[in-house]
Parts: sequence; structure tokens; C-alpha cells
Amino acid sequence: MTLALLTLAGGTGAVLRSLVTGALPGPVGTAAVNLAGALAVGIAAGLVDTRSVLGLASFGLLGGFTTFSTWTVDALRLGRSGPAHVTAMLLAGIGLAATGYLLAS
Repeated sequence: MTLALLTLAGGTGAVLRSLVTGALPGPVGTAAVNLAGALAVGIAAGLVDTRSVLGLASFGLLGGFTTFSTWTVDALRLGRSGPAHVTAMLLAGIGLAATGYLLAS
């Protein structure tokens, strides 16, 4: 049950990620997904017991939705022209996750 739920939720998150990044150009789509995911995971962490069915579904969905590995590739590409994007996304992601957590707690 747990593995099936995580698989379904993660797959759904991956499809949502693909839709968002397909609708927005290049790194903008990756940034939108990661920042929205950071806020959502903060909210989920503040509201949901991570061991519950809802917690597993939430974190599975958000794990599939966020694209840290894609972000790192974009960071390498954009880092050639300056580290501002990388630093901004890292700080904004942490800030939004903290904001989501505080809002939900």
C-alpha cells in the first residue's frame, strides 16, 4: 500500500512538473516548479503527519513535482554567466519552505 501510494503520488507530481515546465520557457519553468514546491512542502510539513497516508501522498507528490536535479543542471549552465540565479533560487526556496511551514504551524 505504502509503496503503491508513493509511486502514484510521485508519478502524478512528475506529470504536473512536466506540464508546468512545458508551459514556461527554460529555467523559468524549473524555478516556478522548485519555488512552488518549496512553499508547498513547507505547508505540508507544518500541517501533515509525515507518517500518515496524507503525508506519504503529499511528500510523494511534491517529490515528483520538484526538480532539484534539473535545477542543478540549470545552475551549472547559468553559473557560467554568474552565480546570481543559483544563489537567488537557493535562498528563495529555503525562505518559501520556511514561510509555508510557519503559515501551516
